[in-house]
Amino acid sequence: MVDYEDFQTMSNERSKSQDVNDDMRELAREQIYFVEKEDGQWEPQIIQRMNGKPRYTDDRCNPILDSICGEIEDNDFAIKISPASGEASKEVAKTLEGLVRNIENISSAALIYSAMSRMMVTSGMSGIEIEQDYIDGDSFDQDLFIRDIPDFHNRVWFDQASIQQNNSDARFVFVDENISKEEYKDRWPEGKFSSVGSNIRNDAYYDKPDIVTISRCYYKKPIKIDIVQMSNGAVYRDDENLAMMLDEMAQAGVTVTGRRTRDSFKVYQRLMDSADWLNDEEETVFEILPVFGCYANYKVVDGKAIMRGAFAKAMDQQRVHNMAFSREVEEVVLSPRGKFWGTPEMRKGHEKKLGTLNTNSDPWQDFNFDPQMPQGPMFMGGAQINQGLSQLSQMSAQSIDLATGAFSPQLANNANLQSGVALDRQIEKSNTSTVKYYKSVQITLTAAAKCIINAIPRTHDATRQQRILGEDGQSEMVVLNQVQIDQQTGQQIVLNDLSVGEYDVSCDYGPAFKSRQEKATEAFGAMAALDPSIMELARDIWLRNTNEPGMDEVADRARVTMLANGVIPFDQMTKEEQAAEQEKAQQPPQPDANMLIAEAEMQKAQAEQMNAQVKAQDSQSNNQIKMAQIQLDGQSLQLEEQKIQLDVAKFQREKDDKYNVDAANIQQNQQKIDNAAKAQAEQLALKLTELELKFNQQLDREFEQNILVFDPATGDFNASR
Repeated sequence: MVDYEDFQTMSNERSKSQDVNDDMRELAREQIYFVEKEDGQWEPQIIQRMNGKPRYTDDRCNPILDSICGEIEDNDFAIKISPASGEASKEVAKTLEGLVRNIENISSAALIYSAMSRMMVTSGMSGIEIEQDYIDGDSFDQDLFIRDIPDFHNRVWFDQASIQQNNSDARFVFVDENISKEEYKDRWPEGKFSSVGSNIRNDAYYDKPDIVTISRCYYKKPIKIDIVQMSNGAVYRDDENLAMMLDEMAQAGVTVTGRRTRDSFKVYQRLMDSADWLNDEEETVFEILPVFGCYANYKVVDGKAIMRGAFAKAMDQQRVHNMAFSREVEEVVLSPRGKFWGTPEMRKGHEKKLGTLNTNSDPWQDFNFDPQMPQGPMFMGGAQINQGLSQLSQMSAQSIDLATGAFSPQLANNANLQSGVALDRQIEKSNTSTVKYYKSVQITLTAAAKCIINAIPRTHDATRQQRILGEDGQSEMVVLNQVQIDQQTGQQIVLNDLSVGEYDVSCDYGPAFKSRQEKATEAFGAMAALDPSIMELARDIWLRNTNEPGMDEVADRARVTMLANGVIPFDQMTKEEQAAEQEKAQQPPQPDANMLIAEAEMQKAQAEQMNAQVKAQDSQSNNQIKMAQIQLDGQSLQLEEQKIQLDVAKFQREKDDKYNVDAANIQQNQQKIDNAAKAQAEQLALKLTELELKFNQQLDREFEQNILVFDPATGDFNASR
């Protein structure tokens, strides 16, 4: 095992890493100079031999480079995350994808990927780095950032034993950095101002007087991680967090079923110059080295990694083409212009017109006959194209296309191919040769995404609001590691817990989102023309993919209608829509409007029938009351007649002295009659009141039982009061 604490050991490892692929680094520099530097497509020896003669560069490589890189930039490299084991879930996987997109957004990853791809195609090697840093100067929250590594071939040195294209087998990596002497002095006042060594041959790149080159060393230390498996299949690390969870899981009936130890790593970093370490060892949040190379045409031959850019095997052809093209230009330029040959006698009198042959449009030219030249004037001279040079130029241009895998259709200079099928086949042939560069970017971004996903639980370990991005670029805020109480079980749960579960990471590439969006809209319209029902099933998707102002709002309104009609499946609803749907399901179902109207009409008919019955009963009761009133009136008349008779008898008895003794008895009897008549009248009145009350109560009961009124506010039929 490498002693990472010993400076001399690590300095030696850095030198070995520089030496192991020194030739690949030189080839990378040559390719970069060839493509980017002025006169880079001319060999220095040829320039000296031409001794100042004009030289022309017919650059056939940069258009190919622009074409390949343009195709890469027109595609999206989308990180896909899926649950693998343990407590992993689709919801958390979606959150992780959104976090990765947000990291790419705050890092301006599109520009970084573009620069990385172009340098990879040009030189055969480039790369990126993942850094941990604060979100801003006033925040304590940290995030991960994707950083470009300019001049990768001169600055990054992986473990010499590493042969995997994604460098996953590397134990350490060195990343060189240039800083000013002032910054060096401020940070390390006791330092030696000694730059680390370079492997650049005959170059003063690292010997600039005002610059100090230091190296940042990342290295992996092996560790053991204890993991446990629970009875519900979940897998956790056996740490303090698990210890706090065990009691709660035991109450829920979840117990430990297995334990084991697995190998892992913890990444540390340290700074060095050529003299000594510049700081103490610092622990990082990574378990994977956060530096990733991107290599073109990667192969391992005899245990050695080999990579090359797109023009490594086309540089000679381009140089030959430039020489042939320059000679063609030289011969055409230096060749004498064509002239008429004749005698002075032929010219006499026609000098003026002969002097304007190059500008005169007159098709006829006179001359004097001279016996010394009876055949007349002759036209001789003019530029002569060297057919050998012309063929050489054409052959070398074709060889460049073959060596790089680029063909005329891809470069849009295909005048001979008229057939669309033939054109597509040529493009497919070209794409077959360039797809390897897509694969190189894919491998690099997949490895970087694994590093990010692995580190996120340690950078986002507290409860906090975090922005995530969708595939369409739309953002939303989520709460990470939010502790809640499950209303059903009463157990404490953590929403968007990033620390549990294992996830698989992949990287897909394809047309950019907007391009796919436009194609999807066109395809949807074509399918809807054949089957109109498709429009009703996916109207919101079609509207949202229509890249026009205001379409998102229209899509939202269409989705509301589709939700009300039950068109959208439950598993395709958002969390808010699912919650609303569940709440709706718990409420009593609302009757159909047509059924409500029918029931209302039926109840109306029943009410009208009941009202008719009540009216009939009311008429009958009124008749009974009238008859009772007549009887009462008759009894009252009888009482009056009896009273009159008593009065007459009283009068007679008063006149008759013999009846004086009975006056008291008569008066007593009169009182009894009066009392009886009064009691009888009160009884009849009470009976009449009871009869009316009973009748009214009967009417109220019948109305309450049979007459219902529709309430629009509740959507129900209620009994009238």
